[in-house]
Amino acid sequence: MNQWVTAITILAFFASCGQSLYRLSTDRPEKTNATNPDALFGFDPSCTKDDQDPWEPRVRLRKPGYPCLDTLRFRPALDVTQDSTALRHLGAPKPQVVRIANVKHNDRFWIADIPLHHGERLEFQLVWFKAPANFPAAHAQMVVHFDPEHPVRLHPQSGHWQGPQEGQASFENPVALETTSIALSVTGAGEEGQSCSLVAGQAGRFALTYGISTAYERYQEVLRSSNQTGIDSFDLKLPAHGAKGTPIQAMLSSYIQAASANFHSLRAVVAGDDLVQGPKTHDVKKNTLALAREKLYEQATYRTLSRNCATSLMELMDTVTEQPRSKDMLQRLAQAGLRALTFYPPGAAFVLHSAHLLQLGERRHLDLPLAIKDHAAQTIAPR
Repeated sequence: MNQWVTAITILAFFASCGQSLYRLSTDRPEKTNATNPDALFGFDPSCTKDDQDPWEPRVRLRKPGYPCLDTLRFRPALDVTQDSTALRHLGAPKPQVVRIANVKHNDRFWIADIPLHHGERLEFQLVWFKAPANFPAAHAQMVVHFDPEHPVRLHPQSGHWQGPQEGQASFENPVALETTSIALSVTGAGEEGQSCSLVAGQAGRFALTYGISTAYERYQEVLRSSNQTGIDSFDLKLPAHGAKGTPIQAMLSSYIQAASANFHSLRAVVAGDDLVQGPKTHDVKKNTLALAREKLYEQATYRTLSRNCATSLMELMDTVTEQPRSKDMLQRLAQAGLRALTFYPPGAAFVLHSAHLLQLGERRHLDLPLAIKDHAAQTIAPR
């Protein structure tokens, strides 16, 4: 009962002031002397931080003159299994292994060989924010644990692709690591020097990034954060093997597809004239292109209330359960009401359990220093 009261209170709060918050956050003066004043969003070579990293997104969220996306902290993962550069230097991955760029570990980005069919356990986690924040809330993420005999293998991503640098390993014998746990975390990624907030998040000031990191890295980030207090974790009781493989395999595949689409949406160049509310001319082809670019922009931006860490994961969980939609009107209304709570991460946990999409195990509050020590021991040089 208390969960319902909390959820209804939060809904009422956002319904009453969401629009005013949006107007407040968008009422900002524009910068002048932009080199291309019509450009709004997309790939910008001037955002390069590491010219030896071919998979750095290099993205600007707003007009030239504004900061670039903070790609030293946030990047969407990218499937490079068939990428010619990765194949040339790393060879082909093993069967049923996907190769993913922009996987974060030790505050750096790596290329990970992920054995999709060897995931053993999936956890749903809530990372709690310190109060008083914008509003009492938490970040939702998932952690996948792999068979220790078939771990995720990490290859250095930067510096090795244009030739070995001083003090770095050669392509023939690159430094590599293995880990048994990775975190899937959809994040509102800001511009350089910008911190995420509820208000700016609703106004589309942040990119939506489907990130992958080692669990060790993610726990370190929470421990170092000044506004995050800890993590509650729930083991997920998964359904039986389905048409798309094991539930963990299906979840990983869906997440990786979404992350790669996210990477390309962020880099799609969108100009101000492309963002239209309706038909601007009688040119059907032009209108179709403008609307398509607007859709890309919308898919790639974070929204506090509708497209965030929890809602993004919930959409992917639907692909895992493969449950048919209920034909009963009352049940459908109940499910729709439950899904309306998923913008609030604790509500997402409630939805998972109450709608029987997945069964949550017992809540565990993680001892972060101990969890970091354990995961450090699991992230080792290849045997």
